Amino acid sequence: MRIGLAIAAAALALDYVFVGTFRPPQKHVPALLEIAPWSVYAGMFAVWAGVFRVLNGPRGALSAAWRTPAGRSLVRWGMLAALAAFLFHSTAEITFRVPALGGSVFALAAIALAGVTPPRERRVGAVPWAAGLILLALAPAFVLATVVCPRVMDYDSAMNDVFRLKGKPVTGNKAFEALQELLAAYRKAVRAIPWDDEGWEELGRNAYFASGMTRDRNRRSELAREAEAACRRATSLDKLKAKNWRILAEIVEAAGRRQEAVEYYRRAAELHQSVPISWLDYAQAADRAEGPGPEACGAYRRAADLNVRIVDERGAVLRGQYHTRNLLSPEDERLLREGLARCGRR
Repeated sequence: MRIGLAIAAAALALDYVFVGTFRPPQKHVPALLEIAPWSVYAGMFAVWAGVFRVLNGPRGALSAAWRTPAGRSLVRWGMLAALAAFLFHSTAEITFRVPALGGSVFALAAIALAGVTPPRERRVGAVPWAAGLILLALAPAFVLATVVCPRVMDYDSAMNDVFRLKGKPVTGNKAFEALQELLAAYRKAVRAIPWDDEGWEELGRNAYFASGMTRDRNRRSELAREAEAACRRATSLDKLKAKNWRILAEIVEAAGRRQEAVEYYRRAAELHQSVPISWLDYAQAADRAEGPGPEACGAYRRAADLNVRIVDERGAVLRGQYHTRNLLSPEDERLLREGLARCGRR
């Protein structure tokens, strides 16, 4: 048990220092988490250690199963099946997107394996025994990474470049050059893992921004086509994500296809239907395409109905938006009032 706990503590500590997979945001969190973000890791460690302590105690299920050869086989194969199921479920979304999370899961699983009392007849020392268990847990990860996703390292390298470039402040003439580097990193990422809709959406969004920064007409047209194609790929991969439709709508409208853009704004609003800005964007697009008709005015009114937040004297929300960040900004409120006024004049 001590060996397993040491493995888990080391894995969680490395994750906290180098990646911060489970680290909470720095704002709008309880004071304890703001002061000590590592407490999330400490809490996770305590919960896992407690669970495995119960399982491996004198009357624990694993201890009881380990007393018979059939039980020992069941524990081993059950643990491997659970690890395989986790990896199959999270290949693209978790383990390969944030490698430290996958490592933490294997380390925590090793607590259960290392915590089980080995058979009395074994003749190997504690260190070889623990090392064998860890290698057993890592084997499915290695096989899956090399067989199912052989280009995972390319993806990780590309995303590291993305994070580095995003955090690099640039201004003036160098901004466009930096954006070209960022686009190259996103292109590499989507080549490595082409089923990741977020990569395509980010590629499309940044290509669209880049198209507005160059004076070269051919280059601007090329970037605009790439942006639209990337965003269409994102919507085909995940039709239920509002931001995919939102950026596609903006790109299509900029290309002069206003009626088509209205349809994409509508889809984004319906997928994010509790937030007023989604309906305001839809209303304005319909207003620009057809004027303040029934479609635009209906969306304006929906935005107005949602742009409410009523709280009591203790600050508890009685009606409307739970977070103030979901309310319209003063500028957006002005646009909403103007839209409603145009609707009222008809």
